[in-house]
Amino acid sequence: MNIAKRHNLKSLKRKDEISAVFEGGKKFYFKFGLIIFFQNGKDVHTRVAILVQKKCGKAVRRNYIKRITRNLILDHLQKVVRYNRIVFLYNNSLPFTYSDLEKEFLKIVNNEKNLSFFN
Repeated sequence: MNIAKRHNLKSLKRKDEISAVFEGGKKFYFKFGLIIFFQNGKDVHTRVAILVQKKCGKAVRRNYIKRITRNLILDHLQKVVRYNRIVFLYNNSLPFTYSDLEKEFLKIVNNEKNLSFFN
């Protein structure tokens, strides 16, 4: 069963869409890479791109990173509901778990100076 289809979460695949997010989105650096949030008024679906560099590990590790990132987005989708384009760029080969990623993500979302950005 595709869990992403239940929550209107789709992939952001086209290079021009990802480039638009990089150019116009709000960037937040965190321990494992970069998160970019962007609002596109044309689409009602939340689209997510998870970009993992090869230096992060072999295919098994890169797929693990993508899988836990998708679960993180689904668990905390209501906190970023205002933005329908999210790009995760991982460029660090440090080993981490879901709880480590969740702490870093919530630190960005709950940061007081970024609070007006999300609500």
